[in-house]
Amino acid sequence: MRLEELAEYKRKSLAKKRSEPERIRKLRILAEEHMAEAVDAAERGEDQLREALHRVPPRLRGLVLLGVPCRAAWLAAHRPHRALALVAGLRNLATTDDWGGSEPRIDTVLGEIRLLESQALLWLQKPETAAKAAREARNLLGDGPIDIPRADYFEGSALGFMGRYDEAQALLLKALSAFEKVGDDYWIGRACGALGTLLCRAGSLSAAASLLTRAIDTLGDDDHAVAVLELNRGAVHALSAEPKEARTSYFRALELSVRHRLGGVTILARINLADLFLTSFDFGNGLAAFERVRGQALAAGQQNLADYCLVVAAQCLRGLGRAVEARDLLRQASGDYRMHITELGLEELESVRKNLDVWERAA
Repeated sequence: MRLEELAEYKRKSLAKKRSEPERIRKLRILAEEHMAEAVDAAERGEDQLREALHRVPPRLRGLVLLGVPCRAAWLAAHRPHRALALVAGLRNLATTDDWGGSEPRIDTVLGEIRLLESQALLWLQKPETAAKAAREARNLLGDGPIDIPRADYFEGSALGFMGRYDEAQALLLKALSAFEKVGDDYWIGRACGALGTLLCRAGSLSAAASLLTRAIDTLGDDDHAVAVLELNRGAVHALSAEPKEARTSYFRALELSVRHRLGGVTILARINLADLFLTSFDFGNGLAAFERVRGQALAAGQQNLADYCLVVAAQCLRGLGRAVEARDLLRQASGDYRMHITELGLEELESVRKNLDVWERAA
């Protein structure tokens, strides 16, 4: 090779090396665009989602499939049914032969998809299947410092809503320790919030308030997370006989959820605000509030929450001396009426269910 040819070869090699980071950067930007498009399409409908995923080039599918489940976490709270449609679409794409990933990478992607599924199922008040999805994710995820701890976090969250407090607390504390070890503030905040919610349900209100405050302080710039945390902190205040503070937290959750279109959080915030009417024996305003929220829950496909509103509206009617109307309204209810966020609603609901026969006899 002549000297001139050697110089030209070295120049081209150096130029190629310098352009490699730029090429990767452009690929990542393009992948981010496809991620955002897929999440947006999932919110609009299954056909739109299918089209969006079909447009992802094979060379980018690995990055897109790995990133979309994390970006779609807010969708699980806003429209959990759409999140499950996204899960199905992503799983279908991940298991095709032309997406260009190796087998370990496919496992990692499927693990991330299962974590998204776990979140959506929990928002649909299905903690048993949510916990199962998190366990299956644990067997699929990689060995990164927060991969397995995130599966612990989601399983622990689900177990808490099943009343398995000791198991849930052990998993959540284990996850928190791992997140603190690597200094991941986002997941530290999430774990503190989940522990605070768990302790609220278990009746340790002072410890719950402290953890939820830490979580809100840590995640102060994340409006999506803070909306849910304020919902839970409001429940702690309500159970601590602090209605003014509870109302403040619920209104902040409502404001943030409306601003960011977090439909599930919006409905729960309005339900909890309506619950405060019951604790002050204001049955007239409580009835009006629960009737409004029930319509919103039905429109969002949240049948369990709609049923809860119906049953508590019946309690308001009974409190107003309208027992016949209360009985007729209860006949329309279906499902198991489990509340997802706050124990306050469960206590009121149990009173309604235990006294159903008495109400009918009185009518």
